[in-house]
Amino acid sequence: MNSNFKISRCGYMIKERENNLIYRPDGSGDYLFLFFPEGMYITLDGQEFLLRKHACIFYAPQDYQRFRGCPVFVNSYVHFTAEKTYMDSLHISFGQPFYPGNYEILNHLILEIQRENISCNMYAEELAYLALQKLLLLSSRQFAFQSSAELAGNAVWQQMEQLRLEMLTNYDYPWTMQELADKAAMSRSRFYACYKEFFGASPKAELLETRMAEAKLILTNKAITVQEAALKCGFENLSHFTRYYKKYYGVPPRGGMREK
Repeated sequence: MNSNFKISRCGYMIKERENNLIYRPDGSGDYLFLFFPEGMYITLDGQEFLLRKHACIFYAPQDYQRFRGCPVFVNSYVHFTAEKTYMDSLHISFGQPFYPGNYEILNHLILEIQRENISCNMYAEELAYLALQKLLLLSSRQFAFQSSAELAGNAVWQQMEQLRLEMLTNYDYPWTMQELADKAAMSRSRFYACYKEFFGASPKAELLETRMAEAKLILTNKAITVQEAALKCGFENLSHFTRYYKKYYGVPPRGGMREK
C-alpha cells in the first residue's frame, strides 16, 4: 500500500444545478478522478468539447480544469494524494478523457470509497485505500488496453484477448501456434506479432508460464505423481516437463505416491 495515499474528498453521483461550471485554472492541488454518467462540456487545450455519457478523466494536482453541465451536471469523483512515483508507474494519461468498458465497476468503487471514507468501522481507512487502488489499477489497465487496441483496431484487440483467455484457461490442451493463428484468421507471423504487441510476451511463453505455475501447485498434493502432474498441465512427454520445471524452479519436480 502506498504510504502517502490519502483521500481528500469523495462524492458519488452528485447532482449540481444545471449548467454548473467548475473552473480551476491552477488545478485542485491533488489528484482527481472524475466519472460523468451524463454528457459534459470540458475544455482541453483551449477548446471546449462535449463528452459522451460514461466518460472518465484524471487530473494531476496542477492541471487546468474547466467543465460544465450539458445542461445536467452529475458526477462521481475522488480527490486524493499519492506519491508521484507511484502515479507515474501507472502510466495514466492525465487530462485525457476515456470511455472504459467497465465504467460501472469504476463508479461503484467510488461508492465504496465514499462509504468507507465516512465510516467509523474497523479497517474503514484501509478498505477505502484498497478500493481507490483498485480503481487506479483498473484505469491503468484500461489505458494500456486502449493504447494497444488503437494499434490494430478494437475488433482485432477483442478477438486476440478472447483467444488468449481461451488458451490460458485451457492450458492442458496441446495448443500449436498454427491452430491459434487459424482461430484468429491470421498468418502465423502476423498472429505472433499482434500477440506480442498486445500482451508483451509470446503466446508460447505465456502458455508455458501458466503450465509451470499450475504444475507447482499440483505437486503440493502428494497424492499426485510427477507423470500425472505433467499430463494435467498439457505435457505428454515427461522428460520435456521435467526439463522445463527444473529450468523454472531450479529443482526437478517431485511428486508423491498414491495410497495403496
